[in-house]
Amino acid sequence: MKLFLRKLIFFSIGIIVPLIFLAAGYFYFDPFKVLNKYSDYSNPDVVVNRDYISTEMFLRNYKTRKYNSFVFGSSRTLAYKPAKWKQFLSPGDNVFMFDASGETAYGILLKLRLLDSLKVPVKNALKILCTDASFDSFKNQTSHLFTKHYALTGIPSYKFHEIFLKAYLDPNFLLRYYYYKLTGHKKSWMKGYIEERSISFDTITNEIKLLDYEEKLAANESLFYKEREKMFYPRGDEHEAEPKVKKQYLEIAKEIAEILKRNKTDFHVVLGPIYDQKRWNRNDVGLLKSIFINRIYDFSGKNSFTADYRNYYETSHYRPFVGDSILEMMYRQKQDTSTVQK
Repeated sequence: MKLFLRKLIFFSIGIIVPLIFLAAGYFYFDPFKVLNKYSDYSNPDVVVNRDYISTEMFLRNYKTRKYNSFVFGSSRTLAYKPAKWKQFLSPGDNVFMFDASGETAYGILLKLRLLDSLKVPVKNALKILCTDASFDSFKNQTSHLFTKHYALTGIPSYKFHEIFLKAYLDPNFLLRYYYYKLTGHKKSWMKGYIEERSISFDTITNEIKLLDYEEKLAANESLFYKEREKMFYPRGDEHEAEPKVKKQYLEIAKEIAEILKRNKTDFHVVLGPIYDQKRWNRNDVGLLKSIFINRIYDFSGKNSFTADYRNYYETSHYRPFVGDSILEMMYRQKQDTSTVQK
């Protein structure tokens, strides 16, 4: 009996002690940056939940910064710089990047509902839509990278934090995270867990900057693309994406349009130039045009932007000078239309 009890004690200690250390590590390091408040979320160790960071930064700043102009969409919004957009806005307009990784129309609607509930004016809005994300889901996701901030969904905060604790206790995450913390080395087998890039998040506008990419491009653009040449696969003939805007998504788009109309928002809906050169489904574009009258700007498919791989960091994200050009084209077209109407 004594032998059994001794073994049981040692066995219990062997389980409890590591759990205590893991729990202490979670609260001490706060790897996902969801336990504590931060004035600056730049240079995260792990791939973080961008929706949470965007919402936290907005809630912290909106009363003092008086935001009235918002960029909504996925991580591809990084091509649209607040400083550039402000050139086309009125003096005193304040821009906030309200983006999220893999953002959907549902996520954009939740953010507009939040702004509406807080009586935050939406004077200007850019909505960046993607064929591969915007209409892929009409409900909250349970992945720790894509779940929405509880201030948007209304779920209890403890349920939100359960998702991150579960992600932390995943052996695949623990192995990569603590190897990195102990050695300081980033390895290829950590991809998807440890953040490979050097990223800054502006503490006022929430603008994303890919610091290491931009430094390498400035130093030697040819070398940057030489190292990534296998990434940029050849494209064939232009092809049309499958229809995505189904009934549930149509209702979401209509509510978004209603909120924008109620705010008298000057908005633009951008169908971005993705490297795969898939053109938005023509029926989907027609549905969106029927809701967002004269405010759809389609840059999908084969065009001067998608033709040149040097317009991209990799096959998913186009570079800021592309966003600059899109803004100039949209506002020039808007000005020309206004002049014709006069």
